[in-house]
Amino acid sequence: DRSALPYQVNLTGLQTAAGVSELTMEVLVQGMSTEALPPSNVVPSTIEKLRGAPNGFDTARLYLVQARESDEEFFGFGAQLSYTSFQRACIPVVPREIGFGRGLQPLTFLMNRFARDSGGSWQHAFAPLPTYLSSHGHGAHLDHAGLAVFDLTQPEAITIELSLSASNVRTRAFWTGVSPAAGPSWPLALVEGVSRHAPRQRPLPDWVGQGLLVELGGGAAAVLAEVVELRRAKVAVAAVVLRDWSGQAETSFGPETVWDWEPSRTLYPDWSGFAAALRAQLPGVRLLVYFSPHLVEFHDLKGGESRDANATTSTLFKEALRHDCLVRDAGSSTVIRVALENAGESPTGVVQLLEARCRRWYAGVLAAASSRLGADGWIADHGQGLPLSAAVRGRPVGSAGHNTYARRWLETNDLAVALRGPDFARDALVIARGAAGPLGSLDTEPAAATGNGTAAAAGGGSSSSSS
Repeated sequence: DRSALPYQVNLTGLQTAAGVSELTMEVLVQGMSTEALPPSNVVPSTIEKLRGAPNGFDTARLYLVQARESDEEFFGFGAQLSYTSFQRACIPVVPREIGFGRGLQPLTFLMNRFARDSGGSWQHAFAPLPTYLSSHGHGAHLDHAGLAVFDLTQPEAITIELSLSASNVRTRAFWTGVSPAAGPSWPLALVEGVSRHAPRQRPLPDWVGQGLLVELGGGAAAVLAEVVELRRAKVAVAAVVLRDWSGQAETSFGPETVWDWEPSRTLYPDWSGFAAALRAQLPGVRLLVYFSPHLVEFHDLKGGESRDANATTSTLFKEALRHDCLVRDAGSSTVIRVALENAGESPTGVVQLLEARCRRWYAGVLAAASSRLGADGWIADHGQGLPLSAAVRGRPVGSAGHNTYARRWLETNDLAVALRGPDFARDALVIARGAAGPLGSLDTEPAAATGNGTAAAAGGGSSSSSS
């Protein structure tokens, strides 16, 4: 869209002995306009608003166009929840809340109308990736931080639109090809070829396969009662997951975790005694807790969340302010209070993880909190939550910052695990309940959960819940 911008293109081809062909394209855009871009002809209207307010944070677009066959099907694009095969679709790669309804009516309309535009569409995904495989034996992976949109609507071409928000942006595209005539093992060869350019996941700890990972809650007495029932039924339990360990606040969607990392004084008043009783009932069981980059600003004396500005200010929120590690608005430089779709009436601050100093600080917070709890790991939620209106040192983050934030959140958790020491890291489990990030975060994400929402789309079959 900025044809006058200087750019360089480098191509490298490789033919391996196994009959796998590879092509690498590296594009360096060396200048950048300060003018806002007009609406995209490729990006669907359902995500145009993701460009932020004010518009124009992404100030250039790069298009990659390649030939395709009309009967070609495409698979991948990360954790897509509505379809497994794409032939005539437009897939945006931007992590975000998956939504409730996702095109199914009237649920989507009602959620958009009465629940802060939380209906979503089938294109919404926690963990999209700019990676695909084709039924005709080729695949691609992009190393690109900003918004990427794969337009598969045309029968003879694939158009990939890449948004840019800074000068001297280097984007790399890797194509891999395997002939389906090579025999029945060609899909495996294709997966291996493409995954050389996208980080692979680490193996899970051995204990994960020894039983269920059971999420419980409701307070110490309720959890222990459930554990007694599980033991009586001879259910093999590898870990107990406690999402409400820090307390719960009532929202229009039901109870929501209090994002202030101290044990709840109402639900778990004697944490040490509770943890000892849990492990006495289930010898060898692991305990997983829950963390998020969101921090509640106020809480009441009962350990719940409060919107009353006269309530007690969270110590952790004040510490984040002191370190200047909360996300600020690009226009006003004020701290952004984010209203999540499932807790819209309780805005929270978001830890700014795009700077290494803030990642180090927050990793220390997570490591210290999990150590005090005696936790063996945790759920890492909400990596998709950085607003596009955010800024770092006065500079708007754009879609590249939004997408990069997902990886930085997982890197922060990885650092927190390392701070606990090598013995802990060897058996620790961090489950990403949220975005993986289009930069390819699988090397820092040994396990993932799809979150909560409706996984089907209009025309995509019956609605189903994913968790």
